[in-house]
Amino acid sequence: MPRKKSQLSGNKPLPANQQKGKKVCTCCHDEKNLTDFYYSSSPMYSLDERIPVCKECCKTSVLADDGRIHFDKFKDLLRNIDKPLYFDLLFSSEESVKKENSYLSDEEVSLHGYEILQKYFTLVAMRQDKSKSYSDAEKEGFIHQNSNRTKKEKDEILNRYSHLINQYSKVSNSTNQSKTEISQQRIQSDADELIYDDKWMGKYSQKDIDYLNNYYAGLERDYKIITENHRDYARKIAKASLQMDKAFDEMINGIEGADARYKNAREAFDTLSKSAKFSESTRSVNDVGISSFSKVAAMVEAHNWIPEHKPLKKDTIDEMIDYLSTITKSL
Repeated sequence: MPRKKSQLSGNKPLPANQQKGKKVCTCCHDEKNLTDFYYSSSPMYSLDERIPVCKECCKTSVLADDGRIHFDKFKDLLRNIDKPLYFDLLFSSEESVKKENSYLSDEEVSLHGYEILQKYFTLVAMRQDKSKSYSDAEKEGFIHQNSNRTKKEKDEILNRYSHLINQYSKVSNSTNQSKTEISQQRIQSDADELIYDDKWMGKYSQKDIDYLNNYYAGLERDYKIITENHRDYARKIAKASLQMDKAFDEMINGIEGADARYKNAREAFDTLSKSAKFSESTRSVNDVGISSFSKVAAMVEAHNWIPEHKPLKKDTIDEMIDYLSTITKSL
């Protein structure tokens, strides 16, 4: 008995439905031929290069009860299956249905959403759009920028779909816009309350000045900064910490370019800390220019590691012992 091709090649045999050229639709859950599914060049569907929803479900799932195209559902479908949304192709599809049914009014043509969608998917499967994704169309503003259409046709397309183009463009950019607005609002808020500070030699908001002062105080407490050189380093490190903190907040909020700002601030912070020997791995008790004993004593006093001595009240027995000790020493 001859062996199957998959067995001859030594590869793992394909599932039975794929060996027969079959695929199960994730929408209707029916097993259909691969030709009943639209082609896709997206890496998400690289296994068989077919989207998971069958052609029939793609069309019927985005139709309103009266047969019109529900454009929001249509847009979401194309985004989910990574197919391009081009309103000029939708315009061509409607015009084609209109020519085939010349007796219908424009209003009546819109009720033939199924036929319009059938023609649309045929057009996006053509060579120029076969490999395009939803994001490709989004970048073009949902209309082909390079086309041979007349100005009259382009104007008609814009007049017919301008509200949808504007709406979908705003929706697709809403996330980036909101992040940008957050960043701008933060910058504006800080700029409205800038104060020049002599210690920090620059303009900062009161919130930033409090951060710098608190951070500097922490360095001074931990390392007993007594030389001017170390005070200068401490001020710069505090500034680098402030910038790193701001960039980190922006980075976790997805602000564009925040990761680069955070990296730069972190590198400056690390370099300054190592140069000043403010890192625990490099700093010794002699690095501030005083003796080891005096440095240890200062650290002990600063951190209150030794509890204050509080003499206890002596009872009668303790007083008798002290009295006898005094008599013994005098003999």
